[in-house]
Parts: sequence; structure tokens; C-alpha cells
Amino acid sequence: MRALELLNLLGALNSNGLLTKIGLVMSEIPIEPQSTKAIIESKKYRCCNEIISIIAMLSSNFTMRSSSTINIEKGGKSGIIHKDGDHLTILNIYHLWRSKCKSKIWASKNGMNYKLLEFVDKLRIKLINLCYRLGVKLISEFEDNRNYFSKIRKAIFSGYFLQTARKLTEKMYITDLDHHSVLIHPSCKVYKSYRCVMYNSLFFSTALFMCIVTKVNDSWMKNYYNKD
Repeated sequence: MRALELLNLLGALNSNGLLTKIGLVMSEIPIEPQSTKAIIESKKYRCCNEIISIIAMLSSNFTMRSSSTINIEKGGKSGIIHKDGDHLTILNIYHLWRSKCKSKIWASKNGMNYKLLEFVDKLRIKLINLCYRLGVKLISEFEDNRNYFSKIRKAIFSGYFLQTARKLTEKMYITDLDHHSVLIHPSCKVYKSYRCVMYNSLFFSTALFMCIVTKVNDSWMKNYYNKD
């Protein structure tokens, strides 16, 4: 997809090709425009801190292929691998590390890259400071809200709605935008084959794989793809 087309679909450009209000904010934050859009929209879902943590993890090139998640699973840490997908799992991983006082020893024992987690922490602070400087209000609510994880998924989707796929067969998906046949990468920690998913990136090896995959509600996709 051309860069200008992407920015237009994300609402960063108007019909004359000029930056919109959202586009001006996006231009000031040095990460992928999809990520910036998710941060901006997260205020609507009252999960700004969580989205910034997830975006910081993704921007650090964290992958589900890292040994950290494998070691956590083997250690029997319940609730780390989230049933709705990888974006929520990496949020849980980051929260778990912080709950251990950002321990270097704990990170090493669990096979995590401590320097990467430190980078994530610093990037997260930079993103928060940038948002405050640009007047982007950051709102979050308590985790015990019953729609907590659904709102986080919605916020991510608001930036990544162009990176979605629908189930074609038991294992095969087809991307909505370019109609590529894709598979969920074996490293992904999804519990089952969902009807609709969003992904962070595509990776080609023996086939075209989706990496960092999370469940999407079919109704969300209809709302976006039916827009004029």
C-alpha cells in the first residue's frame, strides 16, 4: 500500500492531501502511523496506558518467538498467555516484569531480554511525555472493568483495521485488504482459530505468516469496511 493511501485511510490526510488535526499529531510521534492512531483513539476506550505499553513492546521488535514466553509457560504462570491473542499476552508480560520491580535477575531466569524490556520502559515514558506535550489526553480505568480487555482490543484495532484477516479454512486466512492467503505463525499464542483477526506484521518463510495475532469481532470490521 502506498504511504499516502495509508495515511488517508487512517484519517491523517484530508481529501486535498493536507494533514488533518490527527495527522499533525501523528507526524510528531516517531512510530508507525497505525500505532500512533491506536494511541490517539485509546482515550475513547479509556485504556491509554495499556495501549502505550503494547505499542512500546511492538516498537521494540518484541516477537512471540522470543524465549521469554516459552519459559513463562513452562513455569506455569497462569493468566500470562491471554485467550484473545498476542497483543494482550505481551501486555501481560510487560506488567509481570514491572510487578517484579523490573528485576534483571527475574528477567534472566525467565529467559527475557532485560535490555529490551528496559528499552520498552524508556520508550513508553517518551511516548507518554510526547502525548502530554501534544495535548493528547491519556485516560485509563481500573482493570476490574468487565470490558477491560475488549476495549484494549478495540483501541488497537482502531489503528490496525487495515491489517485484518478472515478465516478461510481451518488454518488458512485471507487478508481483507490485499486478499493474500496467510497462516498464523506457530509462535503466536492464540488459543484457537478465530473467525476474524488482526495482525502486527506479515512474515514470509515456508508460507506467508501473520505475526502477533489477536482476535477481532466481526462487527468491528463491518463498521470500518462499510465506511464511505
